[in-house]
Amino acid sequence: MEAQDAEAYESLPFGKPIRIKATVARSNPRNRWFHACLGMLFGMQETWPTATLFRNAIKRALGLVEVHTVKGVDYYEYPSLAFNKMEEPDFIQFCDRFVKLVCERIIPQMDEQSARAMLDLLDADSGKQGQRRVGNNYAA
Repeated sequence: MEAQDAEAYESLPFGKPIRIKATVARSNPRNRWFHACLGMLFGMQETWPTATLFRNAIKRALGLVEVHTVKGVDYYEYPSLAFNKMEEPDFIQFCDRFVKLVCERIIPQMDEQSARAMLDLLDADSGKQGQRRVGNNYAA
């Protein structure tokens, strides 16, 4: 148990009913892979001026968007991909659909097997892919 876990455990109100939600742990390598892919693809395009807008366009294309209409105007809200917001099975499906999106719309001349092979070569920790994530942005 880590210090932060021990603190959380100690703060539980013993003797009172509590509600606990179990979640499936997310994969750090898959998360790094996804963000490395975003960084590489963001650097290959000129449509979206920021990494956040690019990431939101990907989410929207994959259906990870909530549309709210206020006085006839649509507003888009993009749910988080954070570890505590999306469980691993859902993130796996999201990543699989992401690869298909890359083949269908971003690099349409590439078949899915080639795209997976190319994207799997990315090393998110080394920056070798040409882009490195810095906060919510990508830097060369």
